[in-house]
This record gives sequence, C-alpha cells and structure tokens, in this order.
Amino acid sequence: MIEHDEARLLLADLIVPGLSDPGRGAALRAHVAVCGSCRQDVGELQRIDEIMREAGPIPEPSADLEARVLDAVIAAARRPAPTRLWSNLTALRVAAAGALTLAATAGVAALMDGSGGGFRPDTSKALAGSPDWRGATGTLAVGTLRGSPAIRIELQGVPGPATGATYQVWVGTREARIALGMIEPDSAGHAEAVLPLPTGAVGFPGLWVTNEPDDGDPAWTRDWIVRSTA
Repeated sequence: MIEHDEARLLLADLIVPGLSDPGRGAALRAHVAVCGSCRQDVGELQRIDEIMREAGPIPEPSADLEARVLDAVIAAARRPAPTRLWSNLTALRVAAAGALTLAATAGVAALMDGSGGGFRPDTSKALAGSPDWRGATGTLAVGTLRGSPAIRIELQGVPGPATGATYQVWVGTREARIALGMIEPDSAGHAEAVLPLPTGAVGFPGLWVTNEPDDGDPAWTRDWIVRSTA
C-alpha cells in the first residue's frame, strides 16, 4: 500500500523512463487506478511530457540557469503555490529527470510563484462570471512568456474548491478543449497564474475555468466559473 500524499510526489515515476523504483511501481500504479485525483495529475504530466518531447533535444543548462532555478524553487517553497499540480513537487521531479525544456522551466517558476515574471501581455479582456458563481470575475491577458505564447489569468471573488474538486483552465471551442492546468484561489478568493500555451492552443477562440469533481472523468464539465467574452 502507498499513502496518497506519498503517491502524489512519485507520479513522475510513471512518466519518465528509468525513474520508477521497481519495488514501489506496482503499489503506485494500484493507487492511481483507484484515485481520480492522481489519475488527473498523471494525465497533466503526460501532456507536459509530450509537449516538451515535441520541442526537440534538451540543451544542457548553464550553471547560472541552475542557480536561478534553484533560487526560484526555494522562494516558491516558502509561500502557497497557485496550482495544485505544481505545488506537489511532481513537476520538479520531471524537470530534474530531463523531461522539460529550458523554456518550460521558466514557465514552472512563473506558475509556482504566480507573479508571471517575464510575461509580456499583448491583449487583455474581462472574463464573464457564471450566474451560478455569483461574484466571480476575472481578466485574461494573452501574450508571451520568455518569448513563447502564454496567457495570464487573474480571478477575484472565487471561493476555494470543495474537497476533492479542482478548478481547471481550458482553451479551445465548445466542442473541443485543451486543458492547460489548474488554478486555486487563496482565502480571499483571488488567484493569478501564467500558463504556457501548447502549439495546438495558440489562437484559441475561447477560455473557460471550470469546477471539476474528483470522479475520475478527464472530460471537462459544463460547471464553468468564468469564461472569455466574445
């Protein structure tokens, strides 16, 4: 058996070849099979891994970059992270194993501290709040992060998710959406995150933040909190 908190720190073992501990691999897979939350995280990690592999060979990081990334990680560890996926160190294990490019590493740092350092907005607009989520508002900025396409989302008046649920960011159309990641408000109902855009999401016509129950279903729900306006 493996406890949930420990499993969340080991999910990258199921993604990166050679990282898994053979003695714990079976227990980890058994936990994921019955835990919808961990299955969702594994799906996110698989998507990140596929995007980074499509980017080509990973260059050797310089000593200066390694030092700056370490400083960012230490600083981020001292305050709450805005998204569940990045706060559980799983993505850092993937990065250490070589599954992320240098551009993605910069994106990880921005996601972890929520400041969006390096993000350059080109356009911005208000997000419409759902009638079912009274008081929820937000803004969306589209631009670049370290020269790569990215968006910045800021939410206000959004209560924290119910136990087991998560707030998911999607882009695309009503019929086909791409999951970009999760966002979690603080105790004041505020959340801010910068999310890199994969190639298939550039030029997206719509954006939604939805409330996703822990039911093991990776598909998006229609319980949207805010969405992009026309």
